[in-house]
Amino acid sequence: MEPKVIQNSTQTKTVQASHLGYLDSLRALLAILVVITHFIMGWNNESIPAQWGFLSHARNAVCGFIVLSGFCLMIPVSRSGEIRGGYMEFIRRRVKRIIPPYMAFVLIQLLFNLALSFRDGHLRNDFRTQLVDVLLLRDFWPFIDNSASGVLWTVCIEWKLYFAFPLMVLILKKWGNLALLGFALVFTLFWSGILYLVGDPHTWDHSSPWYTILFAMGMIACEGSIGKANSRRYHLVLLGVGSIALIAINGAHEGVQGWIISDLAFGTFFASILYVLSSPNSVTKIVHGLRRLLETRPLVFVGQYGYSIYLYHLWAFVLVIPIARRIAGLLKLTGDIGFLLVLLISLTLSLSLCYVAFLVFEKPTLRKKTAIKSAV
Repeated sequence: MEPKVIQNSTQTKTVQASHLGYLDSLRALLAILVVITHFIMGWNNESIPAQWGFLSHARNAVCGFIVLSGFCLMIPVSRSGEIRGGYMEFIRRRVKRIIPPYMAFVLIQLLFNLALSFRDGHLRNDFRTQLVDVLLLRDFWPFIDNSASGVLWTVCIEWKLYFAFPLMVLILKKWGNLALLGFALVFTLFWSGILYLVGDPHTWDHSSPWYTILFAMGMIACEGSIGKANSRRYHLVLLGVGSIALIAINGAHEGVQGWIISDLAFGTFFASILYVLSSPNSVTKIVHGLRRLLETRPLVFVGQYGYSIYLYHLWAFVLVIPIARRIAGLLKLTGDIGFLLVLLISLTLSLSLCYVAFLVFEKPTLRKKTAIKSAV
């Protein structure tokens, strides 16, 4: 029995008007996955206990961020048919949106290292780190140090994708989905070859050229669901179902090759989710219910500062994890139940501190009229 489709005009308008709600909620869920993974690693000295492995999906969350970014950037293009203001205006908006909170992070990192140097009586800071971060090249030098700035590599990847976005829009609009995927694949192979010749496996992994394909998947999902020809784009749903099998199979893979398979599989699956949630032609009762669930205010609220959560959560841990350990000691919390309670307390405190960072560093850069945003 096929699911009943909601066809009234009210539901169609809801699809068009409520994108910000459920997209922000998806961003919140991805950010929370990153925070939980890093907390578990910090709590257990960089290891993840087997029983909590199902909570540790930071890499999949990063892939989701890249797909979501391509989707969100494509929304106004799919609706209007063009990039508002042209190429330079698009880059200016991206600079205003991404760079101020990013540079604030780099400044905090510098001040923190200088403070430690003053305390210890010798210079701890390697200024090459700040140079790499200021130039947004962390994806090329991922292991120049082990500081909190290690999270910046994905921001740097997305920053470079912004410069290719107008060309990718042209290809998608003029030649279609397969042409865009072909371009992304050729770019991935070309850039992988260069990195293989001049870099090392760690550089190749953190540069992740295949993220171009994930970004393209987000664009295609948006064009298929919001663009004028959305009724002919159900193949993304089929690809998403197939990706579930790839994720299951990926358990047998290890190393960078396994990550590539997993990244592409999860990215395809996530793009299909975005398509189903956004297409007026797929508004079944189940999809409508899922969208309403995702539009709950707490999730939407957290998603609105998802970029700050990603940037600043490791700094929040500097304060939160010692507090969490003290609470665990005072309450004599042991076992899995104790760990879950400490995780909940730490997550709440971390999100709260990240919201303060959002108010200080990110919110002043946003337009007064909230628009659908792309964040890492």
